[in-house]
Amino acid sequence: MCGRLILSRHGQTSYNSERRFTGWHDPPLTSTGRAEARALGRALRDQSIDAAYCSDLRRTIETAALSLRDHDNLEPTQDSALREASFGAWQGLTFDEAQARDPADFQALLDRSIEFRAPAARVSWRVHRRVQEMSNGFKSGTRDKQSSSSPAAVHFRS
Repeated sequence: MCGRLILSRHGQTSYNSERRFTGWHDPPLTSTGRAEARALGRALRDQSIDAAYCSDLRRTIETAALSLRDHDNLEPTQDSALREASFGAWQGLTFDEAQARDPADFQALLDRSIEFRAPAARVSWRVHRRVQEMSNGFKSGTRDKQSSSSPAAVHFRS
């Protein structure tokens, strides 16, 4: 099978502009985020896309909808496995608030420790495992809505 996987992050949310940990909180896109999604759509306009996937969070669903408008009948598959890491007790906090509250844990995040876990959150390697399982499905051809003729699948990561 020959194909491409195009990865895209969701558009900006208020949490992004305020430098807040989002995790599984679900703020909507800002006007800038919606403009970013439309710009992605213009970049994808001439691409042949066979399948699209996004997490089940509003920011990724809206990004997918706005960026795939020119691709008739292409509905993104929502999959909770594509959610970003949960930041537990840090969700909604600014980076400065989290650092002041839990300095040692915040330093572990900065050190990019595979064992990093925000207070009351799941360990970050679980995200890696979810994405690896999805990737293995693409490679083996067992992932639903995948086609051997597909030159591109778009993933909107939260």
